[in-house]
Amino acid sequence: METAASVGGGPLVFAFLVATLTLLLFVWLWKASQARDPIEQRIKELGLERETQQNERKSRRLFGKRRATGPGSALAYKLSQADMPVTATEFTMITLALMLLALVIGAATRGIAAGLLLALLVYIGSQMLLSGRAKKRVRLMNEQLPDVLTLLVSGLRAGQGINQALRLVVEQMPDPSASEFARVVQAVELGQPLGDALEEMAERVGSDDVAMMVTAINVQRQTGGNLAETLEIIADTIRDRIRLQGEIRTLTAQQRLSGNILAVLPMGLAVVVWLLDPTFYEPFLEPGPFRALPIGALVMQGIGYYLIQRIVAIDV
Repeated sequence: METAASVGGGPLVFAFLVATLTLLLFVWLWKASQARDPIEQRIKELGLERETQQNERKSRRLFGKRRATGPGSALAYKLSQADMPVTATEFTMITLALMLLALVIGAATRGIAAGLLLALLVYIGSQMLLSGRAKKRVRLMNEQLPDVLTLLVSGLRAGQGINQALRLVVEQMPDPSASEFARVVQAVELGQPLGDALEEMAERVGSDDVAMMVTAINVQRQTGGNLAETLEIIADTIRDRIRLQGEIRTLTAQQRLSGNILAVLPMGLAVVVWLLDPTFYEPFLEPGPFRALPIGALVMQGIGYYLIQRIVAIDV
């Protein structure tokens, strides 16, 4: 009877996982197919929800940084920073569906442990993809910012206003600068103050250099002064910072590569050994002191990787 139960338990678990995956896919398709009001969606994208955003800006002035109210807000902010055309709910549903699919495939081929491992890898991969895209976009924005400031300075010295200079940036610069400043121009055309639109762009991008540029523009517009000269000084400062960051990345390339190899190599070898001999790690799963060995190894590996990243992370 025990053998029969163990034999029948596998198909039952597999059927339950397939049913759950199908249900989640139907829920995601239903949510994705819902009609949205294009005017409301456009106003939301352009950031014209005035009262809420004014409260958020007051909070940022008080606390010095953007505060997420929960996991959903943090994920939505990350998606906005990465410029991914999905909402936080849709991204979560897609990730869960892929995790369940990996769990089903792994459980059907190699067992439930392999399914859980594949599901965990899918989750880690989705977070790495999102974080990597956000960091790449911020890096591109920072690299393009000196040219953006040069265009703004040229437009201001040619007698144009700040709005006309921003349109020049939209026409001349590639993405992501063109798309971000295009949203600022569209928001201003719909009636939002320029200072608020620029502050929302700085929050959306998440770059200290962009925040410095926005602060300079807003202060100069309120107090007066030579905005072109101020922006030119900021452009020179950002160019020097980018040059120093490039030198630091070159000097720390070997250390960063060593940290990545030390983090990936043990886990890769463990997976290869497990694929060659699935029973190799069974003694570590039995009750006793040996169960603490893999946990300790993972903890020490994580601490070592964290320390290496902290050593090579030099702020300019």
